[in-house]
Amino acid sequence: PEFFSGGAKLLGLPGHQGKITPAQIESCLKGFVRGEHDPKPCGVSITNATELGTVYTPAEVEKISSLIKPRGLRLHMDGARFANAVASLGVSPAALTWKSGVDLMSFGGTKNGAMMLESVVFFDLDLAQDFAYRRMRAGQLMSKGRYLGAQMLAYLEDGLWLKNASKANGLARLLGDGMKGLPGLRLHVPVEANEVFAIMPEAWLEQLQGAGVGCNRWMAAGVGEGEVLVRFVLSFATPQDSIARLLTILSRVA
Repeated sequence: PEFFSGGAKLLGLPGHQGKITPAQIESCLKGFVRGEHDPKPCGVSITNATELGTVYTPAEVEKISSLIKPRGLRLHMDGARFANAVASLGVSPAALTWKSGVDLMSFGGTKNGAMMLESVVFFDLDLAQDFAYRRMRAGQLMSKGRYLGAQMLAYLEDGLWLKNASKANGLARLLGDGMKGLPGLRLHVPVEANEVFAIMPEAWLEQLQGAGVGCNRWMAAGVGEGEVLVRFVLSFATPQDSIARLLTILSRVA
């Protein structure tokens, strides 16, 4: 953010299950008491679906918007996994964005089947002033990205973006449900999108990776001694029989 904005600060907030609340935001805003010695708050950014695979509902988004708008702040949504959030909730894209008070969204397709496909959607066109210049400065000139950008037509046509996301979400739920009965393993957060986060003995991770399972160690609070948080990511292209094979390996390790 500092590179693309020319020096703006991004202050992270810890959130329960990856989501921040109006109370946390309000508490943070009260800490800006030193005038020019503090950054000047101008907006809030939320990620939907979150980095932990949880999802903000329209009501949760609206509560954040209602808090910050009277203070002159804008609301941005990081939508790298936006399709998974929409598919999970079964609501319209509009209900989850501008109707809930989102001013602009970075809309991504890269994590849902596309190749380097990202776009910026302005719901408040006043915010688009000078955006062409910012895009040029960042090396994202439209003429240089038209072949990548052409994917957006196929991505949105006939609801392909939601079909991909729904399949990935369903596979994640299948994996999460299969993990629930395994002794020594517990889910870190509910499975709401296409990611599964499981807490298990650290020795299990080495055995899983040794068996060729593609998963990652993840950082989190609340993990006990000798345990590790492991992230599994599902996509529309994940074969369903891979879930069965993974659960078989997990059962053997358990």
